[in-house]
Amino acid sequence: MEEQSVYIVADGVGGNNAGEIASSNAVNAAAAYFRENPPREAGDEDALGVLFRGCIGTVNRCIMEMAKADSSRYGMACTLIIAYVEGQDAYFVNVGDSRAYIYRAGSLFRVTEDHSYVNRLVRMGVLTRDEAEAKTDNHIITRAIGADADTEADYYRTRLAAGDVIILCSDGLYNEVAEDAMTALIKESDSMQHLAEALIQAACEAGGGDNITAVCIKVDQGKEDQNGK
Repeated sequence: MEEQSVYIVADGVGGNNAGEIASSNAVNAAAAYFRENPPREAGDEDALGVLFRGCIGTVNRCIMEMAKADSSRYGMACTLIIAYVEGQDAYFVNVGDSRAYIYRAGSLFRVTEDHSYVNRLVRMGVLTRDEAEAKTDNHIITRAIGADADTEADYYRTRLAAGDVIILCSDGLYNEVAEDAMTALIKESDSMQHLAEALIQAACEAGGGDNITAVCIKVDQGKEDQNGK
């Protein structure tokens, strides 16, 4: 939804029925919601928060109702991350373990926190981040769209600078491509299309064991150049 400066990534939850159906319908439902409720008309940050909560609730109900209507889709769920860029501010909403990164002045930093079992252990101080990355059960997530009627999202606001690159991605990308390798590809890429293609190719070459999604957005004096794969 480039016309609204809204960018959406969803990823079916591994092991659940109809994850791909859940993710594609979650994106469609979120896009429809923002067409009817443009963020630029929200007015202020509090109103944006209400808008985002409404979106998450609407999308969650959509996926749960689809699963209830068809027994073959029982238990289907997905992650969801949404970015809204307005001038020098970026707003992020996430459920699950799809991530948002920002690259700035040679460094890449993660904006969002994974809703996952191992990340909970990291936040409790039980594991270091390096130990968490090495665990084989790091794919177990603790929140997902469609998993619970009361699913909650996390919200983030980040100030932007000209030249920043925003990356939204599924775990199929970051589980295969380390952050230093992602940083190198950003530095080498001459466009967001080139970057998205390079990230996905790198993930495929590293094993490609899961669905790989990447949306890349470059911030240039308040305007966004974006590409997604």
